[in-house]
Amino acid sequence: MIQAGINHFIFLSAALLALGIYTIIARKNIVRIIFGFAMVFTASIINLAAFGNFRGFNPEGQINLYLTTAVCLLLLFAFIVLAYRYYKNHKTIELD
Repeated sequence: MIQAGINHFIFLSAALLALGIYTIIARKNIVRIIFGFAMVFTASIINLAAFGNFRGFNPEGQINLYLTTAVCLLLLFAFIVLAYRYYKNHKTIELD
């Protein structure tokens, strides 16, 4: 069995961050852009979880992780609302 150390989590987070930034920059579809933001937020949450457990159980790190997750979910909800408003006004999900 492979032991997942902090290096594995950092590599996964870096890969998700790079893929998310590429998706945000390269795509013109609103849904794919929102998915790119979700990947970037997931990368930050993975980093927080990895470093929060690096030296054992840390209650402050857990609270920080939950607060960051809540903020990321609120931002994704705001992006979805903005995408819905854009679709209502322009009748397309493709950006010009």
